[in-house]
Amino acid sequence: MPIVGNLSNSQKHEFILEFVNIVNGIEVVNELEIEDDLTGEKTVDFLRNCRKVAQRINSNHPSSLGLHLLVYFYTHDGRYKVSSFYGVITLILNLEKTKSFSTFIDVRKDFEWVIWYDDIVPQIVSKSSAVKARDKVKDFYLKSIEKLSQEIDKKNIIKEIVAEKSFGSLKMKTRANISEIQGKNFSRETKAAAFIRDTLPKVQRCKICGGYLHNHSISIDHKTRKADGGLGSLDNAQLTHPYCNTTVKIKYF
Repeated sequence: MPIVGNLSNSQKHEFILEFVNIVNGIEVVNELEIEDDLTGEKTVDFLRNCRKVAQRINSNHPSSLGLHLLVYFYTHDGRYKVSSFYGVITLILNLEKTKSFSTFIDVRKDFEWVIWYDDIVPQIVSKSSAVKARDKVKDFYLKSIEKLSQEIDKKNIIKEIVAEKSFGSLKMKTRANISEIQGKNFSRETKAAAFIRDTLPKVQRCKICGGYLHNHSISIDHKTRKADGGLGSLDNAQLTHPYCNTTVKIKYF
């Protein structure tokens, strides 16, 4: 289930362009405002920055957070959330700038519960475009991380954010019911929703942070480090995110 699988070709083109612009801090109102890159150096720099962020989101690179696409970028009823993707990019850029990845990792398991159980992002972006609302989505994510870091129960996070009205008039909503029969054939959304419903409960979790593991972004970690005499045996192996294996463990040893 690819990230842009539910988008048309024109939407995919726009999606990629916005990804490049957000990662590189480019605010474009008119394409004529963009200066020609006569040497190609800027273009290469832009693409390197994009690769770095893409690797951070989901890859086998040591820096990868291995974000599970279903949790971060899809609704329960199988619709792709472009606004969440732009928000996650902006969140990652913020965590990179503030060197706050460890704060995110500490609460990641509960954070994923919050953003999956209560899908509040569509309300945040309802009166704006996905691109323009990306900072609001990022702020919502940061607010959730902050509250979880304060050891507020994950079940009360959205309730508190709604009560504070920091993001306008939000409402607690129950999940939409998409089980009503619309015709004899399954729609794309219904197929996606069925896939999510039956797949996510079976997804493995990282043995270090407890977050969901995506099969494209898994590292095999030594429970007991090699430096401490740990062997490459099956009993000493555990599945983790690449980032948790290569970075988080350094924090604790």
